[in-house]
Amino acid sequence: MHLCHCLVFSLLFCTSMSLFGIFSALDVSNCGCTIRCKEAPLLHAENEKGPYAEEHSEGPLIMKLRDHPSISYRSFRTWPPVWTQKEGSYVKTLFGEIGVLTSVSLSDGPSAQCDLLIDYENQPFSGSLLFDSRDVCGQICTVLQANVGRSIKEIGDLDLALTV
Repeated sequence: MHLCHCLVFSLLFCTSMSLFGIFSALDVSNCGCTIRCKEAPLLHAENEKGPYAEEHSEGPLIMKLRDHPSISYRSFRTWPPVWTQKEGSYVKTLFGEIGVLTSVSLSDGPSAQCDLLIDYENQPFSGSLLFDSRDVCGQICTVLQANVGRSIKEIGDLDLALTV
């Protein structure tokens, strides 16, 4: 029996990631192979545990919000968002885990988008997190709404639990 290297890699990737409760879709189209793994749902945010669960087999995997694999859009990480402020025709752009979160809203449009407002040096800035999944978007928006008033850095440090 012949297995192409893409198929072998995909199976190994899905198997190894399943040990940590992290799944993604793999499409290896250059050779016609397609492997799909299901995505693990987000459970809840925790602050009292370290970056990883001590026993992966006995409970959820814990990881920092900033490292969560589902905070991405088409394989591009969206945390932290790009922060912008528009004054007339001038747009000021900032990067990084800066400022204090002042508002969170789930976008009404067709995209899975969470819109954020921060206060940075007494100036308002906006940013958006894009997601591939509306379910994950809603869950992350809920976590963020519960943390309005905290710094973006503190929010990035939040531990999120994933099911295994």
